[in-house]
Amino acid sequence: MNKRPLVFFDVPGEPRGKGRHRDAPVWLKGGKLKTVWKKTKQGLREFPVMTRYTDEKTRAYEGLVIKIAKLVMRAKESTRFPVAVDITIRVPITPSWPQWKKEAALNDLLMPTDKPDDDNVVKAIKDGLNEVVYHDDCQSVSLNVQKIFDVNPGVGVEVYEVLAVPCQVKTKAELNKFLEFIRAIN
Repeated sequence: MNKRPLVFFDVPGEPRGKGRHRDAPVWLKGGKLKTVWKKTKQGLREFPVMTRYTDEKTRAYEGLVIKIAKLVMRAKESTRFPVAVDITIRVPITPSWPQWKKEAALNDLLMPTDKPDDDNVVKAIKDGLNEVVYHDDCQSVSLNVQKIFDVNPGVGVEVYEVLAVPCQVKTKAELNKFLEFIRAIN
C-alpha cells in the first residue's frame, strides 16, 4: 500500500470511549409529551416520540479531537483519498498499584485489558476526524490500534493518505484525474 503522511497529533488526557447514544422523550410546550399513534396486534396505541442524543462527555471528547485536528490541518481541505489510521491508546497506570505491578505495566508485561474498550476510543477519534481530516470515516481502509499503559495518558493519532482511487469515482475522467495526481506526487 503506497501512502503518504497527512496528519500526526496527540489527544492529551485519559482516553475516552464513545458512549452509547441516549434516548429521551420529546416534550411539547406546556409540558405535554409528544406522542404518535401506531397500529399494534392489540389495536391502535399511543407511544411517546423519542429523540436520540450523544452524552455530554462524549461530545466534549469528540470536540477536543476536532479542535486539535483543525489546528494540525491548518485550514487544509479534508482529503478525498482513502486513509490509513494508526492509533495508540495510552492508558494511565492505577496509582494504588504496588511498584512491581507499575513496572510490569511500563515494560509491556502487563496489558490494559479493562475499560475503555479500544474500539470505542477508535470510534470517538474517527468520528472527531470526520469533515476535518477526511470527509467521512468510511474512507478508512487500514486501521492499526494499540492500547498500552503509559505515564502520560492520551491517544496518539497518525493519518496517512493511501495513494489509490476511492470507489466513489463516477466517471472515467474523475478516475484519470486521481491517477494523474498520484503519478505526479510519486
